[in-house]
Amino acid sequence: VGKKVRSSPELIRVLGDTFDLSCFDYSSGTMQVKTPKKATPTMMNNKTDSVRKDFEDCFVPVIMLSAIGDDNLEELVSIVSQLGGVMTDSPRHCTHLVMGQLNRTDKFLQCLPGASFVLRSEWLLESKTAGKWVEENGFMITNPDMEARFGFNLARTLARKNRDKLFIGKTFYLTPNVKPGIKVLTNMVELSGGRVEIGKRKNLKQMKESNQRGNITYIVITCEEDICHVKDILEAKMGIFSTEFILSSVMRCEMDFDLSQYLTPV
Repeated sequence: VGKKVRSSPELIRVLGDTFDLSCFDYSSGTMQVKTPKKATPTMMNNKTDSVRKDFEDCFVPVIMLSAIGDDNLEELVSIVSQLGGVMTDSPRHCTHLVMGQLNRTDKFLQCLPGASFVLRSEWLLESKTAGKWVEENGFMITNPDMEARFGFNLARTLARKNRDKLFIGKTFYLTPNVKPGIKVLTNMVELSGGRVEIGKRKNLKQMKESNQRGNITYIVITCEEDICHVKDILEAKMGIFSTEFILSSVMRCEMDFDLSQYLTPV
């Protein structure tokens, strides 16, 4: 049975703990819905600034240095420590590769599959001045002559998605004396999603089965010094690659099976 209410104070006593009566129109007996207040630009900016500050507070770059002169090395390492960054020798964990100049160093080649940024050393110096990590934009490193010589564009490569999946489904057999070395090439291949075999190699029949219908999945990488290890492949007129195939593929984030990459024609 409903309760008869005779006055506004009595209504407040009955329903005040259950409903918000601040919008109740006692004359009409209805609830008046207020239009939600729109967020002003100031409010939105404050929220954005707050999110940005939270990001900056938890942002920890993992930094590797390459092609840095001895005169600057100690200072740059000190800046990373002062700002709470992490120095690493592992290409797998590097997020920011900082270079004195853009060269095809071993560290550069190994970091390309996974690093988010390749920057000039001025990024660290400006961050020290600001007392915090500054935006990476404006500090991207370039070397037009070097990029033209090797036929790639660093900015375009870094913008490519799935750099770490370039070699998925590919197995590379490396002969002992390849340069820049088994370890560097293995890192490049594995960090790009591929597999590496060292030692025992597939026989010719197995290689042909792996590389049917133009789908090359088993790739032999060798050098002139190791021709004795691939003599049977050469005699069978099957294609083998130089290490340049791996280096160029990683720098461009694409594979080019052009015959000019081969040490011998297919």
